Amino acid sequence: MEQLNRLLDFRNSPKLGVLSAQYALLEYASGAPVQFSYKDLQRATKGFKEKLGAGGFGVVYKGVLANRTTVAVKQLEGIEQGEKQFRMEVATISSTHHLNLVRLIGFCSESRHRLLVYEFMKNSSLDTFLFAPEEQLQSVKMLNWESRFNIALGTARGITYLHEECRDCIVHCDIKPENILLDENHNAKVSDFGLAKLVNPKDHRYRTLTSVRGTRGYLAPEWLANLPITSKSDVYSYGMVLLEIVCGRRNFEVSEQTNRKKFSVWAYEEVDKGNIEAIIDTKLRNHEQVDMDQVRRVIECFYIGAISGATVVSTDTKRVIVCFRGGEH
Repeated sequence: MEQLNRLLDFRNSPKLGVLSAQYALLEYASGAPVQFSYKDLQRATKGFKEKLGAGGFGVVYKGVLANRTTVAVKQLEGIEQGEKQFRMEVATISSTHHLNLVRLIGFCSESRHRLLVYEFMKNSSLDTFLFAPEEQLQSVKMLNWESRFNIALGTARGITYLHEECRDCIVHCDIKPENILLDENHNAKVSDFGLAKLVNPKDHRYRTLTSVRGTRGYLAPEWLANLPITSKSDVYSYGMVLLEIVCGRRNFEVSEQTNRKKFSVWAYEEVDKGNIEAIIDTKLRNHEQVDMDQVRRVIECFYIGAISGATVVSTDTKRVIVCFRGGEH
């Protein structure tokens, strides 16, 4: 009760203001998403000044709330749902809590504006670390193998929660390094889950290849075969991310080293020949001793998630997480 009284006292705080009181009280009371006005978020982001990134759902800006909480504010694009449906989807997202999922703090639904407010991830997204050229490693700290393995495992846990432990299965539809965010300790948190239902299916900016939404290089065969999209589609995408965690290269990259083959195809062939070390990120090989047992485990999960889905419907999440847990202590 004493803690609640302190939160209620924020109402009269000239220093923190009404917005801070609303945020603190709602967070304490039920964990319900806080409703912000558009002006609140304009103020928090200083006019949407500092851009953190952009993706299929819109642009993300850095903001600071009145209670000094740093947040990521996503301006959604291509949203067709009415007010009621939008609020229902936001409620579903905000009630989905897991250590390896980015937490939704609040939203704005005002006139044509649709924005989501998330917890801020200090270390940005996984792609920032995986694909940085070696000469930039001084400005972008290199992820050692232990961190990469833990990120792979944490991501698997987050996806498994969405698929198997939520009241209703949530299919992400866009698993990729850009949607795996890292906190100050490089713990992985999956972002943008639950947003696929919000996108206007008539808005072709968010659909690729055979009029489906997703990202080149991470689309499961189900998309292309016009089969029903299930949680197994996410596992295929995750398998491609696992390959990139090991290799530090985009799975669809083509180069002279790969004999002009797509990197994922070349890597599969090298592993099939027993030449696993050839595909390990050179940034890792040049700086540390890599745990080859763990590398083999990640590659095995890549096989299960992505390669097994190349000709048949992809496997389920549980088989992949079991593969990982075989290596946990």
